[in-house]
Amino acid sequence: MPGDPLTAMTYNKISRNEMQVGRCKTGMGASTTEIYSFDFILASANDLYNNKYYIMITENVNSVGNAPEGQIRQITDYNSNDGHFTTVAFGANVETGDGIKIMHESVALLFMHSAGAAMARVADDSIIAHMLAVAGDISDYDDTTMSLEAIAAAIAGLDLLTDKEKAFLGNAGQLVLNDYFNNVAPDAVPTANYWTFTQDNDATVDVKQNISPFYCLFNGGTGATDDCIMNTIGKRYYDVLIDGVTTVYLKTRIKINDLTGEVGFGFVHAEVASPPASDADDDASHVSTIHCDNDTVRACSSDHSGAPTFTDITAHFADNTWVDVEIRMTATQTLFLIDGTIRATHATDVPPGVVQQIFFATKNTNGITTDLYIQYVEVWTE
Repeated sequence: MPGDPLTAMTYNKISRNEMQVGRCKTGMGASTTEIYSFDFILASANDLYNNKYYIMITENVNSVGNAPEGQIRQITDYNSNDGHFTTVAFGANVETGDGIKIMHESVALLFMHSAGAAMARVADDSIIAHMLAVAGDISDYDDTTMSLEAIAAAIAGLDLLTDKEKAFLGNAGQLVLNDYFNNVAPDAVPTANYWTFTQDNDATVDVKQNISPFYCLFNGGTGATDDCIMNTIGKRYYDVLIDGVTTVYLKTRIKINDLTGEVGFGFVHAEVASPPASDADDDASHVSTIHCDNDTVRACSSDHSGAPTFTDITAHFADNTWVDVEIRMTATQTLFLIDGTIRATHATDVPPGVVQQIFFATKNTNGITTDLYIQYVEVWTE
């Protein structure tokens, strides 16, 4: 009643979203949607509870612990004349004497199970809605894919790093040339901290970083048989059988100015007595290399026990044309890939589990001053 202190006090409680408790009135008929209680009449203007409030069955007096006890449903209509609540249907009948609790949606939704929009409705633009969805719009929210548990499961199922990326992070791989493009001045030789050089006469190796794409240029020199060789030293050694490693990879992007000249690159046994030459494709050492000479390009492998294995891959190269080359070496085979496609598989004469270094070399052969361009080199293990 207007001006009644008790009524004003009870309205204040509701306005502060405090939960109100009571019981279903004696003699009320059993129903899943029609509930009567006189415990809230003093606080209840007609339709006060419509849509924004919920009823929770706190006690099933005839069967404690069983439905609808613990269930929460939205109030869709309230008649203050007789304490009559109409609700979304409960899962079992509400009966005389059952304990009930009325709560505002801002409180009720913290307790509710998601059993359909009518039973567990989060209001758009509410605090909870903003926690669940961008801009608080939950119209397309799906807890099977968007809940924290679902998101955690999805993240756990991701392979966030490839084996290659893990290898680089764990120092089992090296971006062997890439960093020099940033740290070496134009036309300077790559750092001797990582590379050993052989440059006969006017043969040169230098980084070209003032053009695009960046590359390292090997020039074989103008004198007959002049060598230009760069091979790794120190920690830039790789062993296919060490520390659980199963595969060693070398990936590079190259072009050769003239296939008539001579170029060699790939893996070579780290204990060779002298720098690996461009023709390091024989049985003098354990190798997995690619060798170009006199318009013939061959994939080569040797286990130092007899004649090497060769595969002609000339068809996949052309003068002055960039190609992606990858060599994969395991304990049982060596694969040679050109532009992502396997072009040679050597299951015989495979280098055994010995430490390998990588090298790049050119030679003035057949009257050709050979140029080898390298955009990048990556070596890693898995």
